[in-house]
Amino acid sequence: MSLIKCPECGKEISNQAKICPNCGYEIKHKKVEEHPIYFGFKAGIFILLVITFVTFKNETAIEILGISLEYILAFWWLIIVIILLAILLKRK
Repeated sequence: MSLIKCPECGKEISNQAKICPNCGYEIKHKKVEEHPIYFGFKAGIFILLVITFVTFKNETAIEILGISLEYILAFWWLIIVIILLAILLKRK
């Protein structure tokens, strides 16, 4: 919980308050919308997970694609690191 200033009277109030206890002003909290690029990022990761799962389940797909399991695992470690960095940088 953090403190914000009431737009009406300027007193510090809880960021979770719906009404200012000092002046009675109704606080309208903004709804946080997800940026469209994050939706695309999540959809892309999901599609890559499905492709990887199918590839692991069907060993002939690995032979057809000519990709070794080591490359697939290295690719997913890279994706995990990128996701973790994105999460950490987003928090700042």
